Amino acid sequence: MSRRGFSLLELVLAISLSVTLVALLGFAFQVHLSRLDSSRSTIEQAQVARAVLDRIASDLRATTMAPTQDLSEAMASAEAAGQFNVDEVDQTQEDADAGEDLASETDAPPGVNGLLDRLTIDHRLMRQTLTTTAENPTPAARADAGWVQVEYRLSADPNAPGLIRTESARDAVVWRIEQGQPAALSAPFASEVQAVAFRYFDGDQWLEMWDMGEEETLPLAVEVKVILSPADDPENLDAPAERRRPRTYRRVVRLAAAEDEAPSDAASSNAAGAAEASDLGGG
Repeated sequence: MSRRGFSLLELVLAISLSVTLVALLGFAFQVHLSRLDSSRSTIEQAQVARAVLDRIASDLRATTMAPTQDLSEAMASAEAAGQFNVDEVDQTQEDADAGEDLASETDAPPGVNGLLDRLTIDHRLMRQTLTTTAENPTPAARADAGWVQVEYRLSADPNAPGLIRTESARDAVVWRIEQGQPAALSAPFASEVQAVAFRYFDGDQWLEMWDMGEEETLPLAVEVKVILSPADDPENLDAPAERRRPRTYRRVVRLAAAEDEAPSDAASSNAAGAAEASDLGGG
């Protein structure tokens, strides 16, 4: 009994179905890899944004205000004792005005000072030093608190874009400004950041600028918004749309030091608390 073989048409159909099945499997595998790569890039971007926002939030929460000095009693005592002269008062006032002008040009009061695209934070850093004297050559530990200034801004160098964070002693920063020397150069610590924006909450509204010299207190909260560069070239039409557009991440940081300085206000606390509910998110 002879066995019937496959016809040419059956062979062609079988080969065509096999090729189609292999192509579909390859396409499904490629789509899976593309989705996996897109998810991985999104997670990596979120991790970078979280690290940047955590660092800024940590610096903001460490903000310290300089204690104010009340000279009213000393001035009242001097007036009562008649220990002043009109010419001396005028000269002293002129010197004070000149000092204030110099201070306004060189540095603002310690705390939080910033614009929409720049933020300066001052805090006190405890450090321990070893000192010796002629009478006692044995090194002795001495604790000291110095002012540290942290600044966040975007790099102006097109060859090294990103967010720059500089940390230096406040006295050194003031000295450079007084001497007319340029600020210390620093490499971006987050080159993925394409744009940054800061806003400051005063208890009633969000402001785009905060000056400690005018406000005389810390903001109740600071909104930090960072925009990360797209994972793929925007002109690469083969890449998914979500990988070709920048992603925005936002966080609102409440300043405990401001709440300690300012009187309790239920309305402002509720407003700042509502803003705090929006933490890290993409858009």
